[in-house]
Amino acid sequence: DNKLITYLMSKEDEILSLPESITTIGSYSINGNNHLKTLVLRESLTTIQQNGTIDCSELRTIYCYSLKLTIEEDVFEECDNIENIFVLPNFTGEFQDYNMTYPNGTCGENAYYYFNEDKGILIIYGEGKMMNYSNGENPWREYRNEMKKIEVIEGITTIGSYSFNYNDNGDYGYPNLETVYLSNTIKEIHLSAFSHDFKLSEVKLSNNLEIISDNAFEY
Repeated sequence: DNKLITYLMSKEDEILSLPESITTIGSYSINGNNHLKTLVLRESLTTIQQNGTIDCSELRTIYCYSLKLTIEEDVFEECDNIENIFVLPNFTGEFQDYNMTYPNGTCGENAYYYFNEDKGILIIYGEGKMMNYSNGENPWREYRNEMKKIEVIEGITTIGSYSFNYNDNGDYGYPNLETVYLSNTIKEIHLSAFSHDFKLSEVKLSNNLEIISDNAFEY
């Protein structure tokens, strides 16, 4: 196995996305880091050993892309502020004592979405490309008036065409969308992905972005 042995408690990154080569989180390997807020477990992960993540007081959210995961006891010991563990539809494991959140639907072969109605946040997570859409036919359009923020999590590589574009007889865009966070795994933003989102004022782009297609952010 390719085991994670130690993640330095001094590292100040808020997000840890495990490399695809890692298959096991060893006991006490993520220990006492008080900067870490988000943990992304990739599809390749097969085992989290006992006390694999311990005493990470700021850890809030976990995204699990593994479908068959052996979870030993107390894998998140003294991580008392975990709010959600996002899993995929066919996940067969169980994180005892924690809420598991399943997606609302799919937006790619291995990409999923969840809309937090209380906070107005659309979360896209999983691995690989998002689908390309025609104008206004994206699956989250029913939330367009409530959506304030979009978070695209590590693992997703493209933003599909017309993903957050809406045009219906002069009724344009996502009227209350203000903030977009794109993880560093995003390499491409396709045609008119965010067109007509007039209130959008803050976009965190990927550090590894290679292509921004025509009209991606056209007003």
